[in-house]
Amino acid sequence: MASRKRSLGRLGALGKGLSVLVVVFALNSSPAEEPGARIVIPDASKSLFELSDAMVGANMEDLHYQMTGGLYSQLIHGESFFEPTPTDIARDGQPFLGFTVRGGVWKLAGNELRVNLGGARATHLADVPAPAGLEAQGKGARLSSDAFAAAEIVETMVEIRFPIGATGAAGLAVHIQPCEADDKWEWFSGYTVELLAKEQQVVLKRAERASRHVEWKRVPCAVPADHWISLAIRIAGSHLAVKVDGRELLAVDDGQPLATGRRGVVASENVCFRNFSETADDNSRHAIHFTPHPLLVTPGDAISLRWAKVQTGSAQGGFAHEIAGGWFPGKPSQTITFTGGDGELGIDNAGLTRWGINIKPGKPYEGVLRIKSAAPAQVKVSLRSADGGKIYAAKSLALAGQGEYERLRFNLTPAAADPDGRFAITLTQPGSITVGFAFLEPGEWNRFAGLPVRKDLAAAVMGQGIRLLRMNGGMIERPDYRWKNMQGPRDERPPYDGFYDRWCGNGFGLIEFLQFCDAAHIVPVPALNLEETPEAVADFLSYATAPEGTPAGRRRARDGHAAPFKLPFYQVANESKFNQEYVDKFKLVAEAVWKVAPQITLITTSTRPRLKEDESPEQIRQKLARHLDLLNFARDHGHKRIMFDCHCHPEWVADAVAFGHWIKRLAPCPGDASVGVLEFNAGSFDFERGLAHAREMNATDRGGDGIRAAGMPNLSQPWKVYQTDWKAVLWTQGNIYYTQDKVWFQTAYYVDQMIARTWAPLALACETQAPTNTLDAFAAKTADGRRLVLRVVNAADGPIPASISLGGFVPTKPVATVEQLTGAPRDFNTLEQPEKIKPVRTNWEPEFKAGQATGRAVDKAAADASRRTWPGAAVGKIRLPTLAALPLRRSGSAATRPADSVTRREATFVFPAHSFTTMVME
Repeated sequence: MASRKRSLGRLGALGKGLSVLVVVFALNSSPAEEPGARIVIPDASKSLFELSDAMVGANMEDLHYQMTGGLYSQLIHGESFFEPTPTDIARDGQPFLGFTVRGGVWKLAGNELRVNLGGARATHLADVPAPAGLEAQGKGARLSSDAFAAAEIVETMVEIRFPIGATGAAGLAVHIQPCEADDKWEWFSGYTVELLAKEQQVVLKRAERASRHVEWKRVPCAVPADHWISLAIRIAGSHLAVKVDGRELLAVDDGQPLATGRRGVVASENVCFRNFSETADDNSRHAIHFTPHPLLVTPGDAISLRWAKVQTGSAQGGFAHEIAGGWFPGKPSQTITFTGGDGELGIDNAGLTRWGINIKPGKPYEGVLRIKSAAPAQVKVSLRSADGGKIYAAKSLALAGQGEYERLRFNLTPAAADPDGRFAITLTQPGSITVGFAFLEPGEWNRFAGLPVRKDLAAAVMGQGIRLLRMNGGMIERPDYRWKNMQGPRDERPPYDGFYDRWCGNGFGLIEFLQFCDAAHIVPVPALNLEETPEAVADFLSYATAPEGTPAGRRRARDGHAAPFKLPFYQVANESKFNQEYVDKFKLVAEAVWKVAPQITLITTSTRPRLKEDESPEQIRQKLARHLDLLNFARDHGHKRIMFDCHCHPEWVADAVAFGHWIKRLAPCPGDASVGVLEFNAGSFDFERGLAHAREMNATDRGGDGIRAAGMPNLSQPWKVYQTDWKAVLWTQGNIYYTQDKVWFQTAYYVDQMIARTWAPLALACETQAPTNTLDAFAAKTADGRRLVLRVVNAADGPIPASISLGGFVPTKPVATVEQLTGAPRDFNTLEQPEKIKPVRTNWEPEFKAGQATGRAVDKAAADASRRTWPGAAVGKIRLPTLAALPLRRSGSAATRPADSVTRREATFVFPAHSFTTMVME
């Protein structure tokens, strides 16, 4: 995925009013002014093509804890104990209290802060060695505060000293947003001002999105070596000024100033910093001090990251976190040793990133431990309050103590409610235990269909109306994401180093995914690592689809699902490069798969060839040589089916539509070839994003029958919980948001929901006359022909009255249903206001009148030709492709298309500014 994320600081700002309107054929009979636009459905009695039922879908992966901590019913975060300890983390990335570093080696020397990036140029600090190979990893480093700058701060200053022979840069970074900064030193948003040693210049940059640092201005500036240089940036409202050694050298005005955020220093050179300070609007200056992290002075308890110490009374003892003797080979487990005294000693867990376990009174909770001891012991498990002062339920478990891991099952029924509860494992008498795995979930009272699935999130997924769910993403590219590791009891499945989630478990794997989709009546799209052997992929698909009574079917039955899963798709990789190496691997997998599951449609990795409708077939064949090679391969293997995935941002949808057209046109067997847009990426979740999604759905649905599946990324996302691994923080684009006890939705969720419940598969010709980049329309009817759906996006800044002209369809019901969403571009639903944006339904009685003209039916060839041109259309800052409207054919015009005359009915509706409207007539 490439970044499309905007800073959350800006998401909160209100802009011009937006509204999303769903009208079940709602036509305003009293417009405020005469309509200046027309939407014409020439002949609704004739459809152009049939849409696939898989056009409303979603995607789930390890990104932002969509499974662990989300859909998966496991209440414990850190079940396998292989996360490092806080001391380990401080040693690697937090050497100073209140600050996080990315890249380089940082150390204090008196009042100087020095960073070493490797290489021969020293910072005059011989005891700061650079790690081997550091330069080859990309030279650069950042140190940033964990806390935001105070609102009254107007200036940030630091002094910098470059070594002799320096050629790099160093400077200040301010207004850094926490959701826009991650493990790569250069991946952050905010303002950056740097001194350039080689160029002898100072430069000011702005980044609204991580890594997209846009240079605003640079000017000459002396940057002498081995000399302290004062650098400051002053921000007052929209005005930014940069001073070097007290002299203002450049200034700019930002029409959309970035929100206050974190602050820090950056360097692509071995440099020294000192006198880091801030100035408030009352001209008072405050020094920013660096203090070594306390855990590096006095190491803390060796407790795995997601767990915390429990110690009551006079209990004494210690902890160890070691790989030797761990439950999972090569991974550490947690040891607790009680040496004496009275009370409890142990650890507790508070759920996802310790946000609390939602405890319900009188409801059973079920759990499993993998635990060992060298001698017989009693282990206490309990549900309790955050401070440990209240024990809601407790049970003592006996260990045989033979030095081998034992499997202990337990049930706890709490006596009181607590949304911020804890689960604890403790000792109350001398002894030592090692815990390798812990599992806790609610009983069937809060699980969907008896599966390890959170009931309220399952209901939310089904409520969105999706017909297809893909389990794929960066996680499948990790070496240990393997089918063999997803089988058997969940407490025996080894964890792995994830892609977005560094510390992943396999508790919710492909088996649980298929079970959930089956129970929810959703089409599943599973995937495995591209390096998985073809035999392993075939084994998985045989397990999933083999008839009952076969060896594979009996394995499946032992896991609780006797009948074969309905599995029409399997995807080979995620976003691997679509090159010859990939094609060769795809063929090996395909041959193995089609032997055991010949009905499967194989989906490729994401591929987005740049195609133009005006190119010759010969030119397109060259660009699609590998794609056509695969289609010929599929034909030669008995006319098997292949879908080409094409991940898109809003501005790329035209590429996907063109891809679908050409694939259908050039495929040796057009019925066996298709395109899917299985990730509509955007990187935001506000109202503007929802409106953009409505437009991309219009564009793909009217783009012909070449696109046969589509889906949104980020099925769900926990509220205010961000992973800081790689680019995960960039993809805050969830549709379902949740905490440990609440679930709510964002605009794109409602857009999908409204499209799904007014679904009509037969696409119709739909012509639009309106100012450029305003109205965007799509029309369809149900399979029985009884209902007609019109979806319209208004991208304009103001309302547009439009005459809607309908031919070939006579509504039989006078009353229509209106469903409407309203908001501002950057509005979104929050924990405090979960229904700020929410559909509102009313009834409407439109007044129809005879059409002003006689329309003409559209022949399919002309409609197809028209759909192949796409001018850009703006939606706020998001540009979406739209399909050119067919020209309106009025009576008496010079149109030469032969067609039958059709009676037309007309009515007028005022489409609100920046709106999405769906009209259903029956």
